[in-house]
Amino acid sequence: MLKNKPLWTVSLVNLFTFSAFNLKLAVQVYYCQYVLKDTTAVSLLGFFSIGMVFVSVFLTPMLTRKFDKKNVYILGCLIWAVADIAGFFLADNTFMLVFLTSIAYLGDGFTSSLNWALVSDCVEYGEWKTGVRSEGLVYSFFTYFRKLSQALAVYSRNGTDMGWLCS
Repeated sequence: MLKNKPLWTVSLVNLFTFSAFNLKLAVQVYYCQYVLKDTTAVSLLGFFSIGMVFVSVFLTPMLTRKFDKKNVYILGCLIWAVADIAGFFLADNTFMLVFLTSIAYLGDGFTSSLNWALVSDCVEYGEWKTGVRSEGLVYSFFTYFRKLSQALAVYSRNGTDMGWLCS
């Protein structure tokens, strides 16, 4: 498992993207209420963002047949990152926030729908490299990184002491 480079890659990418996702969800409410002074924006964000996730989940099978899972996953990460970075600098009104966040969630939908398919590929890769099929360990390893990303998002949002993670 420790030599399974694809598993490490998917787990680390998921650590950062899922942490950012969870943190962004919490910050959006604050941003809408106190910066934009538009609490209805939260509802718009939820509606359009989830709508874009549905669009990307619908498109994922077609895109993966044409470009393969890895490239669609990378494309999703790029769309997500570019839209969120643009949102950081340009989302000074409700329309821009909803628009850029929706584009970011389009990218998120690609990565979210492909995460578990890529973990299955990591199981196959590990078996090919070692001759041992350790899907329980691979899935547990990946799930640990998802839980760690949630903890990091809570920590960065609340400033909570996370010394328990290191002990």
